[in-house]
Amino acid sequence: WHICRSPGGTMPYQYADGERVLSSGEAKMLVDALSAVTISNETRCGADKDTLQLRVTTPAGEKLYLDDFYACQKNGVYVSNIDPVFEVSYHLAN
Repeated sequence: WHICRSPGGTMPYQYADGERVLSSGEAKMLVDALSAVTISNETRCGADKDTLQLRVTTPAGEKLYLDDFYACQKNGVYVSNIDPVFEVSYHLAN
């Protein structure tokens, strides 16, 4: 992972990198969240939300998916249900 957090809950925020092997239950949580992500036909344009990007790497290459909260920007492939992926991932990284 590569996340921005505040060590000890105080400023300044810093990037923290890490990795670990997930238990089978943890992996299932993440796979379930990823399985709910779908290509979006949304055209809305929200405000006041973090910009979320999901980068998927497979043997065929890398693909970037964007949060459909900002779909009106038309900057790539937008997906729905991206938030749970980040909620689970952040939980697993802590």
